[in-house]
Amino acid sequence: MNLPQPEPTVREQGIRFVLFGAFNTLVTYLVYCLLVYVMHPQLAYALVFALGIGLAYIGNSRYVFRKPLDWKIARVYPLVYLAQYVLTAGLIHLFGLFAGIGPRLALGMALVITTPVSFVLNRTMLNHARQGAGTR
Repeated sequence: MNLPQPEPTVREQGIRFVLFGAFNTLVTYLVYCLLVYVMHPQLAYALVFALGIGLAYIGNSRYVFRKPLDWKIARVYPLVYLAQYVLTAGLIHLFGLFAGIGPRLALGMALVITTPVSFVLNRTMLNHARQGAGTR
């Protein structure tokens, strides 16, 4: 008999989010390293970026937040990563422009800000999927 699992805490979700993010980064980096043997690096990067978004949707839905996969959410899910990209790029620019921080350190500092933002965006979007699934 399958008993319903309790909803994971925000702390548990946060830990899973970081762990899955590291896994996703490692997998996409390894795929990129293989693809650059057979194609242009920009094409390889575009492919692994898309792969990473797909993996993030599946992993964050099922593993991190324990939510069902939902085609309606999957179609708009890349917007989370568009927002994260824009925010990160903007922070790198601002840190360099106003604080004179180099691009490597600026990215690290930006990630300290954007990772929790990405967590909240993912959690909000995927919790919306659960609420929408319950009203059908």
